[in-house]
Amino acid sequence: MKKIFSPWMFAALVCALGAGCAGLNYDTTAGGASDERALTGTVICPSLLALPDHASVLVRVLDSGTAGGPPNVLGEQTITEAKNWPVGFRIEYRAEDALLRRGVNVEARVSAGGKLRFQTVSGHVVTLGNASATHEVVVEALRR
Repeated sequence: MKKIFSPWMFAALVCALGAGCAGLNYDTTAGGASDERALTGTVICPSLLALPDHASVLVRVLDSGTAGGPPNVLGEQTITEAKNWPVGFRIEYRAEDALLRRGVNVEARVSAGGKLRFQTVSGHVVTLGNASATHEVVVEALRR
């Protein structure tokens, strides 16, 4: 009688099947695929305007997927007493790969003296392809 599988063939098959699962990213503490992320970057102002005294910079990661409704805040950071441009940030947020394939937005607002002074006017989109990059979010001065 002829053997179909030798012990070496069985071992090779097990290794090949195990290698196919090696690229999956699982968070073993949560029991599923990891969707914990961190976005890093800087907020800049291309004009020569100085950052106001006692400035507070709010940077948020938003999911604007709901038509007509308010955006869902996925994560945010407030930097108080910012002194100079650029202003660095790091935001921890939760987003599944499917959401990042569509894209999420990043907005920044700079306030001083209880008034909004600068904000993003052009969209800054984070996708699955650039989520791990360092981002530069541009703000512009508001007209009074």
